[in-house]
Amino acid sequence: MMLTRVLFVFLGGGLGSIFRYLIGYSLNKSDFLTPYGTFFVNVMGSLLIGLLAGYNLRTLNLNHNYQAFLIVGFLGGFTTFSSFTFENLMMLQSEKYLLFLSYFFTTLIVGMGAVIMGYYLSKYI
Repeated sequence: MMLTRVLFVFLGGGLGSIFRYLIGYSLNKSDFLTPYGTFFVNVMGSLLIGLLAGYNLRTLNLNHNYQAFLIVGFLGGFTTFSSFTFENLMMLQSEKYLLFLSYFFTTLIVGMGAVIMGYYLSKYI
């Protein structure tokens, strides 16, 4: 049972990481100062986790393997806190303080808003 869940996390995490890489590759161009790909995956991941968590809390229809695959694996691999924090550090080291403040707070506020929106939208699934 536990080994099966670990396998679901592994598979979901791999797929989520691949999607994150492809989106980041296409949106994080070197000529942009703002890491749009990281912002996009973190906000979309927040929206999706809000939807899934809200749906699951309301219906209890997601079995543990689906939760492991989708929430822990796929969305855990898809979103990226480590890239977000590294990009913020690079902005600080480059003395891009206004960009740092706007990216940092926008990501946190929009990400939290996306989780809340997803949670409430889950009522209509």
